[in-house]
Amino acid sequence: MSRVAIVGAGPAGAAAGWHLARRGHRVTLIDRALFPRDKTCGDWLTPLALRELATLGLDGAALTRAAPGHALIQSSALLSPDGRRSEQRLARPGRCVRRAQLDALVVAQAVAAGCVLEQRMVRQVVRDDPAWAAFDHLVDARGAGAGPPNAVGLRGYWTVPRLAVSAPADQVAICADARWRRGYGWVFPVGGDADTLSFNIGVGLWKQDSRDGATVHDFLEHFLARHPLARAVCVNAVASTRPVGYPVMLGGWRNRVERGGVLCVGDAAGLADPLTGDGIGNALTSGRLVAEAIDTGARWQGRFDAELAPELRRAHLLRRMLTATVAKNLATTALDIGPAALRERLHGAVFGASHYRALFSLFPLF
Repeated sequence: MSRVAIVGAGPAGAAAGWHLARRGHRVTLIDRALFPRDKTCGDWLTPLALRELATLGLDGAALTRAAPGHALIQSSALLSPDGRRSEQRLARPGRCVRRAQLDALVVAQAVAAGCVLEQRMVRQVVRDDPAWAAFDHLVDARGAGAGPPNAVGLRGYWTVPRLAVSAPADQVAICADARWRRGYGWVFPVGGDADTLSFNIGVGLWKQDSRDGATVHDFLEHFLARHPLARAVCVNAVASTRPVGYPVMLGGWRNRVERGGVLCVGDAAGLADPLTGDGIGNALTSGRLVAEAIDTGARWQGRFDAELAPELRRAHLLRRMLTATVAKNLATTALDIGPAALRERLHGAVFGASHYRALFSLFPLF
């Protein structure tokens, strides 16, 4: 069996480690942090991400036991720049689990499967470095910091009395804006207790769209002041955290996931959804797929090109189709008056309840 070094023990690296260790490979997981550790993120676990977690032994029941009080998500909402709202019940529920809890759970599963976890800083991952000579395979799972990120997110937590706002405790919302045409804001419930609810509220923006007067900080300030859902939570908050920014590596049209003998996964490979910025689902999936490639002797690039690349390209196409403000407004109108299948599949694609291919199958041209 192979000896594998995985640098980065986030969802992508830990998932790869779990799948490899379960197949008998000798895996060393390396991360600079001690777990549990916080990770700035939207905390949204799509139904597709939950399917991957279940393969690691972290199904719904396990998450409920290990992360009590987190939010179970039953529906999604899309808000267009003109204020129109489209809602859809998810065919399979999602969850919002804070990353400090989630990442620690996935790492614990990997260690229980046989991975050796080491805490140390690794500044570069280069295959011909003598430090990796003892390993047959080297996996880079360091996140967006492994390369030049092309987007940035900013999020904070707000806690409100349960009766103070009408925002559903089981619905995730993504909101488009006319000024930040390629950006978006979100309001995600992350759980609570008998008296209060907590929300993860943030915005995402392409780095090349950031400029003086239109930075991600300006966007969040605008979002909290102008969007009804975010404003209601912010105004009624009894507690809040300082918003924290984080880099994102959105997927490209052609991703190179093998670089100089290093196998890249998750954000280190630039696999965050180019439409929504969601990275956890693709991170977990890439961890499983790279493990299968190593185990069978297949090329990781070929496996990626066959299974993940087509979805990233469909997300790119949809983003381009919906960049213009008028396109977003018309799309939300079409969801209200169009066939139910369109609403179900668009919501499913955006919120990770189904694949983009299910949406594009409605349009044979694509």
